Amino acid sequence: LVRRVIHVSTLYTWVFDETPMSSFWLRALGASVGKNTSLEQPYILEPDLVNIGNDCVLEFETQLNTSEIKKGILEFRQVIIGDRVKIGVRSVLLGGTKVGEGCEILAKSALDLNTSFGENTMIQGAPAKVAGNTNGEVWQVKTGCSLACLQIIGMVIFLAILALITFVGATIGLSLQHRFGSVAMVVYLGAVFSTLSCTLFLLITAFLHWILFPELSAGVEYTSTWFFARKWFMDRLFLSPIFRYASERTLQTSSTFPWYLKLLGADVGEHAWMNHPYIRVGINHVSIRADAHLGMLSYFSTERKSSRGVSFWPINVEEKDAT
Repeated sequence: LVRRVIHVSTLYTWVFDETPMSSFWLRALGASVGKNTSLEQPYILEPDLVNIGNDCVLEFETQLNTSEIKKGILEFRQVIIGDRVKIGVRSVLLGGTKVGEGCEILAKSALDLNTSFGENTMIQGAPAKVAGNTNGEVWQVKTGCSLACLQIIGMVIFLAILALITFVGATIGLSLQHRFGSVAMVVYLGAVFSTLSCTLFLLITAFLHWILFPELSAGVEYTSTWFFARKWFMDRLFLSPIFRYASERTLQTSSTFPWYLKLLGADVGEHAWMNHPYIRVGINHVSIRADAHLGMLSYFSTERKSSRGVSFWPINVEEKDAT
């Protein structure tokens, strides 16, 4: 029951991602989280068994598994993460894992049960192995009062959008029911209204992306607070449940999502096939060949973070069958 409640809460806490509020929420659930730690939609089902240090970065959908069923017995183990640790997209840390200070875990790595790594280690693979040394060079979380204020303004805007959508939908539903008196007609017109609203939302999102990021050069390192605030706002929008619902409702075929990626600036060849990929700022640096097939819920992230800022680099999908 607790797992389900925590999992469902992510439908509402996504707006806190990459802000101090995400750490506060985990602490409220019982986790030990240090200062200036950035979290982005992590999967943590037993927060009270998680210990995260200061200045850490847990990127998109990092999974911390602190329990397993072994021979019919449910076993729990702690996951301990030191200071200044960066964990890449969709990495998995199983129970008993200990990661030393200054480590970097590359994307989609899997750390096995009771695995330990020393300080300043670069970790990669499934199962994870030592891939080199970080020399203490890891990305530090962007902080500051000005960025926090801009993020709070962004949260208020998101909450206002949700409230507006709820109010407009309820008002139209009640007026339709009063006018027609037929439940079937209300459901039908409601579905039409939902599709049109989702299409409008996706077009507005693409327009905002064009306004906020008219030019995003490859290889250029961006360090300003204003840039980080804009990037945070658009990433939250792209990765929100609202965008997911709108894209699944409207861009349901293999041909419509490539069209939307083209609208965002991506280079997509003819007859490319994909099934609702996750996208974020920098999608304009993605190039997908003609007839390419991408598996369900692929993830495009062209960004590369450093201790100074963030830069964007091209992704070229040349294989016909890619996941």
